[in-house]
Amino acid sequence: MDLGQLRRHSPEKGDIVVTLHRLRVVGAGMLVALAASIGGVQGTGEAKADVGSDLADASQCSVLYGANCVHVLDAKIWAEDVTKWKFGRNGRNDMSDAFRHCAWIGAVATRLGQSEAYTVGMIHEENVKGPEFEYKMDDWNNFIGSGIGAAAVSSGTSDQWGYVLNECESKARAHALYGLDGIKGNY
Repeated sequence: MDLGQLRRHSPEKGDIVVTLHRLRVVGAGMLVALAASIGGVQGTGEAKADVGSDLADASQCSVLYGANCVHVLDAKIWAEDVTKWKFGRNGRNDMSDAFRHCAWIGAVATRLGQSEAYTVGMIHEENVKGPEFEYKMDDWNNFIGSGIGAAAVSSGTSDQWGYVLNECESKARAHALYGLDGIKGNY
């Protein structure tokens, strides 16, 4: 059922129509509340979330995808957790950074689709406003991740995020993901 047409009928209360607009506002509100809690710890050498860019990401995502943006935040938290588990840190401009972007957007692709996931990644990179050489690194790894997520769905596996994790980790460790300036293995 299309979220814009979601309807519940109760003879005692009349029709209650939940519009896509309301779902987007609720979705954005949930993301804004949760986005402030994401990020690394300053002084640890780990990547630190930019709360301003997280809020912008949430707002733009909710306009495009409504309540489905909850999957974006869930995938981001998961990617940060598995990066810490597999690489011991959520670094910046290193192998763990390449892996995290691949895993995050790959997981999003299993929920929203390949093109939509890549769009989420592009929105995020535009909101971060970092140096061009970092943008190229993250953008390429988001692109690779979106393809891996689509492959996970096509594979028919019941553990799609496990598929994404394994593929992104394998590529990261083989230096087959992208580093600074969008150069393969440059991390």
